[in-house]
Amino acid sequence: MLVRFGKRVVCDASLCDGFFPKFRGLMFRREAVPLLFVFDSEARERNAIHSFFCPVFDAVFMDGRKKIVGIERGIAPWRPAIFPKKPFAYLLELPVGVSKGLKEGDALAWKE
Repeated sequence: MLVRFGKRVVCDASLCDGFFPKFRGLMFRREAVPLLFVFDSEARERNAIHSFFCPVFDAVFMDGRKKIVGIERGIAPWRPAIFPKKPFAYLLELPVGVSKGLKEGDALAWKE
């Protein structure tokens, strides 16, 4: 699924919208790959992620309108409970550096 910021393609992400794809995420992968998580509703703690058994990655958190509400860059392995200050409904997990140029308030787009 192509994720865009304006005319720029940010990444071609795999969709994680079911239990098992969300559960696995980046765990046990040698390198980060672009993953787009779709949550049932906007939340903070309930949608929190971790980096156990994961390679280093960037995380882009978006609200229900696909506006960025938080970005964490260079998340190291073994970090528990990662989430932004605002509720989010979508999450992009990306290889380090792919989120460069994105900032809070930017709106991303993709076809579901």
